[in-house]
Formats: sequence, C-alpha cells, structure tokens
Amino acid sequence: MKSKLVFAALLTALTCMLVGFSVSIVHAQGEAQTVEAPLTFGWIIVAWLIYSFTGFFASGETFNGVKFARTFIITIVAAFIAIALKVSPGNVTTQYGPILDQIATVILNTGPGITLIYLLEKLWKIVSNIKTKLEKAKEIASAPGPPTPTA
Repeated sequence: MKSKLVFAALLTALTCMLVGFSVSIVHAQGEAQTVEAPLTFGWIIVAWLIYSFTGFFASGETFNGVKFARTFIITIVAAFIAIALKVSPGNVTTQYGPILDQIATVILNTGPGITLIYLLEKLWKIVSNIKTKLEKAKEIASAPGPPTPTA
C-alpha cells in the first residue's frame, strides 16, 4: 500500500461491505420502517465507483483503461446477478437526521454490489490464470522432445 490513509479507507470500505452484505434489512434504532427503493442497477454502479476508486488510489498505478473497462463489464454482470437474486435496496431512517440516513443507506445498498464485483473480479483472475497455465502446458506438451539416438 502506498499510504496508510488509503489502507485505512480500504479496510473501512471492506467493513462497510461486510455490514451491508450481512444485514439485509435495517431498522435503525428499532423505530423506522425500511422502504424499498427501485434502483438496484444504480446502486451497483455506485458500488463499482467506490470499488474502482479505492482500488485505483490504493494501487498507486497510472490509469489503465483496459482494467477500468474490464471492471465495468464485470459490474454490468454483477448488476444482472443482483437483479436475478432480487437483492432489493432499501432506505434507512435513523433518528439522527437526513445526513446520517443517507450515509447508512449508501452503506447498506452498496455492500452487496461491492461483494459481487469483488467476487466476480477474483473469479475472472482465477479463470485467466488457469487458462494461461493450460496454454503453457499445451506448449510444453507439443514441443519436440529430446533427440533419440539412432543406431
């Protein structure tokens, strides 16, 4: 990690992701009703922005358009998976005011999206590594062997 601040931000984002993923419906202080919001696809895009910017700033690398486009394609797949799994976003109402309501809503609704994007990204890397290893094994298997002595 380039910076302790970026590392702390990444840990905070992962913690928020875990909380958002493990809590499907939130009743803040036990008084509020959860209201279903119809923007599943939009919340996945917001989760992707958080995931992309956190990864970009944590890596310290220059902007890579191919990597950025690949994560966006994975995000679209994650959005369709979230819609198929009926991951419904919600609105959180606390007794402390609208700003905290918005923060809690963002944490709740981006958690499942960040988790899906992260898991699909890791799956993509695993499949790519397996493909590379199989291609190398195929090259080694098709290479000519050592010369055989003739009499």
